[in-house]
Amino acid sequence: MSEKVLHVTAYESILKTLLEPFALHEIIRDEEGCPIDFRFIDVNPSYEKVMRRKRINVVGKTFQEVWPNPEELWMDNMLETAKSGHSRHFEGYSRETDRYLHALFFPVNSNVIGVLFLDLTQYYQSEEALDRSQRMLLKYSQELQSLVTRLSLTEEGIRRTIAREIHDQFGYSFVTVMNNLKQIRKLADEDEAALSKVNDTINILQDIIDDARELTFQISSPILYEVGLGAAIKDLGERLFEKNNIHFTYRGKVCDQGIDDNVTVLLFQIVRELFVNVIKHAQATKVSATLRRTPRNAEIVVDDNGIGFEKNNLFLISGSNHFGLFSIKERLNYIGGTVEILSEPGKGSTILVSAPANTTDLQERKVKF
Repeated sequence: MSEKVLHVTAYESILKTLLEPFALHEIIRDEEGCPIDFRFIDVNPSYEKVMRRKRINVVGKTFQEVWPNPEELWMDNMLETAKSGHSRHFEGYSRETDRYLHALFFPVNSNVIGVLFLDLTQYYQSEEALDRSQRMLLKYSQELQSLVTRLSLTEEGIRRTIAREIHDQFGYSFVTVMNNLKQIRKLADEDEAALSKVNDTINILQDIIDDARELTFQISSPILYEVGLGAAIKDLGERLFEKNNIHFTYRGKVCDQGIDDNVTVLLFQIVRELFVNVIKHAQATKVSATLRRTPRNAEIVVDDNGIGFEKNNLFLISGSNHFGLFSIKERLNYIGGTVEILSEPGKGSTILVSAPANTTDLQERKVKF
């Protein structure tokens, strides 16, 4: 081998100590002096391991003999380095080695180029694994949103069934017993002891009827299905806040506003949870709820003049039987809705809930119940 190529012994120590794959190539030129191929001068042990080519089968052979089917860019970069006399970087996948490699091509002298490789296979595999994990996490998140929403709708369906059963089976029976007692009272006019006992029984029964009616409303508001979301929110607020000595104001229409049944159920559940949170945590004396219907969305604003809270405490604000604001966000995300929270300690809070109002909008967002 020509002395002007390179004396390999000068690089023996480098070749042996490098932990990364390294190769020296003699430049093969055509009659006009243009680089057309390369001949291996030497490779280090790391090259043998990573490239899966034995040194004895590489040294003295041309690049194209050792690598008959490389990606063109590997050879292109080597040729460009030989032509320009300047170093180059290239990173890509090597099909023949099944590795992701970063290569530094550099001229050693006018007849030799060196190539130093960094094996990035583990990095790329980690990136691909991370990407798969992120896709799986997104999928699980969407499934969680779907599950939370479906559980909410199922819960409301069960509540509505129970409320209807209480109303149908017990309500009519209570009314019948009440009417019978009133008839008996007419017959007991002259018997003061019997009349007193009947009146006491009527009062007790009336309390039971009132409690049963209240329980029916707490389980599932019939107003929600008979009149609409606005009327149900107004009734819910008046009943919950009145017995807790909190002044409540409802703003908005109370009639049906063309909001999809499933959306109506979810929004009513969310408002109920917000109201309960206000009662338990806000120490408020005034609360207001506003229902607005835009062309595409239903928007609900709940304001209170309570103690407020820091946003990093959002997950602490939840009832013992609910997931709190996390659950609200998940349910809204699933149907393409949002929740915005404005609050500062000592300055009350405002929570804006927005959701698509009808099934058409939900289908446009590719959401299925």
